[in-house]
Amino acid sequence: MKTNWKIALMCLATIAMVACKKDKNPATDPAGGVDPSYVEKINVKDGSVADWEELDQTKVAVTNISPSPLWPALKQLKVYADEVYINYMLVFDPVLYESHTPSDAMHIYMDVDHSNATGGFFDSFSDAGADLMFEGPLFDDYEMPIPYVPTAHKWIGPTGGTPESRVGDWKEVWEPAGTVSGSASQFVGENIIEGRLLIDLIPATFAEDGFGIGFDLQQNWNNIGLLPQLNTPNGTNVGRTTMLFVTFDK
Repeated sequence: MKTNWKIALMCLATIAMVACKKDKNPATDPAGGVDPSYVEKINVKDGSVADWEELDQTKVAVTNISPSPLWPALKQLKVYADEVYINYMLVFDPVLYESHTPSDAMHIYMDVDHSNATGGFFDSFSDAGADLMFEGPLFDDYEMPIPYVPTAHKWIGPTGGTPESRVGDWKEVWEPAGTVSGSASQFVGENIIEGRLLIDLIPATFAEDGFGIGFDLQQNWNNIGLLPQLNTPNGTNVGRTTMLFVTFDK
């Protein structure tokens, strides 16, 4: 791991929040913003993940890496969603994730309607119901950490999809300029990524009971980590499983 990145993590505990107003309720304001009466339960600007332990753990969705995965760089995923934010915490292996360039992207996949009758992406998940995919880098050309402000894409391929249908099956849907305003992220230490997305700005209607979610890390546009993920049966095909199910704490 490069020395300049270690220094940056110490000096840059926060990786900015983007375009999040403080004067409106996200449940009613399509332009986004957070009601001033809202009290955040997860602070992604404090250089710590201790506040995760203070949550109602029955509302925190957790998945851990299996003993023999195909892509082992992601070790643990936690997700907590309230009426305002989808918060996530990723534990990764800094030895396996040591190259830090703009082509080393992170993806977030969401099955917003909790149904495999829509969406796709059997490439990584057995339920193949991903409706949205968020894509963005965590580092710039100088290997310095930057805000995770991903572009959002909608699944436009065949329902379910196949491993051969990846190319061309996502269409960018975010406006303006394809960016997810209201997102924020930070690195904690050398092996944790913590962040959030503002629910009101996600271009979808969520199911009342909750949603599915999955993450991957890539280096040079190739997967090195995936969660959820089961054991790899033969050393070449990913151990597909369903996306992590998350309920809202409202």
